[in-house]
Amino acid sequence: MPASAWAEKQPHPVRGVASPVEASLTAGVVRFLQESIAFMYADAGEAWIDEDAPLEPPPVGMACLVAEAQAERFNEGGGVGVVLRFGQLYDWYSAHTRFNARHGPPAPAGASRTCVGLQPHDRRR
Repeated sequence: MPASAWAEKQPHPVRGVASPVEASLTAGVVRFLQESIAFMYADAGEAWIDEDAPLEPPPVGMACLVAEAQAERFNEGGGVGVVLRFGQLYDWYSAHTRFNARHGPPAPAGASRTCVGLQPHDRRR
């Protein structure tokens, strides 16, 4: 995908999350769940990374930061805003998984010794 395509898509998550947060606050919803991405953190070498680690998001991650800020706005409005930063998920039955099984998984970002943990998603449940 060309970089210009990412730039075109950036505003949509930004606008898209403000409305549900506002509607949830108005309706008295207690908990708001916002999904995000886990690869937002700066390289910490051998150090353990937790939610207080510095962020260095990729270009697509900027919209995620705005969405996460909306979850914080939900907290400030009296609710419980929760952000779940997911890593790489895959579905056993997706065309993407079948392609990678035949042709090899995509190369991980980072050093050659990088370990990528994949989480299976089983849609049969």
